Amino acid sequence: QFFARTFKDVKKSRPVSQAESDMVVTAPGDVEINFISNKLTVETRIPVKGEELNVHQMLNGSPLTPKFLGGTAVSNVLMPDAYHSFHAPVSGRLVEARDVPGYFFGIPDGETWFGSGNTGGGNTRFNTFSSFHRRINIYETSYGYVAQVAVGLADISSICHSVQSFADTMSFGSCGPGECPLVEKGQRMGFFLYGGSLNILLFEPGMLSSMHVLMGSRLGSMRKAKRLS
Repeated sequence: QFFARTFKDVKKSRPVSQAESDMVVTAPGDVEINFISNKLTVETRIPVKGEELNVHQMLNGSPLTPKFLGGTAVSNVLMPDAYHSFHAPVSGRLVEARDVPGYFFGIPDGETWFGSGNTGGGNTRFNTFSSFHRRINIYETSYGYVAQVAVGLADISSICHSVQSFADTMSFGSCGPGECPLVEKGQRMGFFLYGGSLNILLFEPGMLSSMHVLMGSRLGSMRKAKRLS
């Protein structure tokens, strides 16, 4: 249960920035943003742990897929030692929530993968995990649709799934206008039970194309340079 641990007071430990503003998008977890891709097309290949998926594949054929063509994808990597819950990045109504089945147990050829020096960095190739469990949540906000795709790894020595979610599975159109569940920005939507996972956020065209950071805010942390000589 180490990776499923929670804070005693998440509002104190991880306060949501400008919670009252529906315009502001917040990080879905303790993440590293490793790429932003704009002007998505049907051919755009979005990197997912060493594999590449287009928007249709990533959303597993969701009827809302066309909404995100021309939009933006933001990849948020959760490092193996990070807090491993994922939260709603926006406030709105949850109009679609689905699981995409994948491997639940073990790592194919894990000895070779770990033996090659892969320990899980922001630029590590996770293609051995490409068929693992995903969770798709799509929110309708006052600014447009936002999709959150949580990608989990295998769950070692446990009968629990890699991705757990507190939202019921629901298909688009299963609730009428104004009837779908309301979700608040920062609300805990699920958790991972093995380290090294990610959330990919998708936005409709014109909604978000870059990150806005105030002076003095944390961008990340540096590591020693790897020099060729």
